Amino acid sequence: MIFLILVLAPWASSMGTYGSRMGLPTDKASTKYPLFLKFRLGGRGGRRRSLAIGAKPKVLIADRLPEDTIRRMGERFDVENRPDLGAGDLPLLLTSFQALVVRSTRVTAEALEKAENLKLIIRAGAGLDTIDILAAQKSGIEVHSCKGANAAAVAELTFGLMLSIDREIPRNIQDFRTRKWSKPSYSPGQGLRGRRLGIIGMGHIGARVAEIGRGFGMRVTGWGRSFCESKAEVLGIDRAETIEDVLREADFLTVHLPLTTQTRHILSAERLKLLKENSIIVNMARGGVIDENALAAAVANGRIRAGGDVYEHEPTDSGAEITSPLAELENYQGTHHIGGLTIQAQEAIGEGVIGTLEDFFYS
Repeated sequence: MIFLILVLAPWASSMGTYGSRMGLPTDKASTKYPLFLKFRLGGRGGRRRSLAIGAKPKVLIADRLPEDTIRRMGERFDVENRPDLGAGDLPLLLTSFQALVVRSTRVTAEALEKAENLKLIIRAGAGLDTIDILAAQKSGIEVHSCKGANAAAVAELTFGLMLSIDREIPRNIQDFRTRKWSKPSYSPGQGLRGRRLGIIGMGHIGARVAEIGRGFGMRVTGWGRSFCESKAEVLGIDRAETIEDVLREADFLTVHLPLTTQTRHILSAERLKLLKENSIIVNMARGGVIDENALAAAVANGRIRAGGDVYEHEPTDSGAEITSPLAELENYQGTHHIGGLTIQAQEAIGEGVIGTLEDFFYS
């Protein structure tokens, strides 16, 4: 059985409106002391406290973390920093480690079957879709993530893409680089003030997007499975009963759902047809949440414009070819899954990783 436990860091202060009134961290609090998502998993008993007295827990870092985070971890843990590792390397390496820290590296059932000493996996980010949760459950390994730590960073990039698409910023820059003055060729942007912003997924990121949208003077509508009227009232936005209601009204649509079996292709071809002509959609969730082929078709025929930071089949190696059909489209603006790549967010994630390790092994 899986028990879901939410632990709010007690030090959090100076919370934003949504965090302070709803008990969730935002702004500075969310970037320094994130909300940890913990799966307490059954399986092999006694894993948590089976270390020898005085021994430093061995921690494998299989992705890039800030240097300061690694240095601080080394003060209390036996750390091996291997950011070059891939999913295929883990089965041979995990046997001697008690904890594993990953970001994008996949953790498969094969790797966990051979990880006899592993007690803890930390995803240094939001979402757990890169980790085989069922295999971890079977092996009695706890799995944690740092929800909320990168909310501000992802929300900021969301608006960067919205503005870039609406104002055709990349084409402006390209023409400028060629010393070509092309002002008459650009279409007027919609502008954000007074427009309807639809948000699908009202967790930490969705809430932050709503706050920023209101700052731009947008009228905001949100939908989420657990998003209720009281939370909408705190945020000062409208609550939609269905996804379809959001799609029909939105001038700008942003997506912030986790990828699960229930949310895969939740934005289907049929639902995408409900969007207004010339509306703009930005996917900051996971690639599989939207039917990518259907989105590509809608963008190709000029009915909508779009952008995003995530794709259904993302390359695993730097320099690898991007295979998404969206890469070929002039009216699509894509970034390289960099939503959480700000110094602020990385420092917050580092705090989350260290705090989780210390809580698990020393408290």
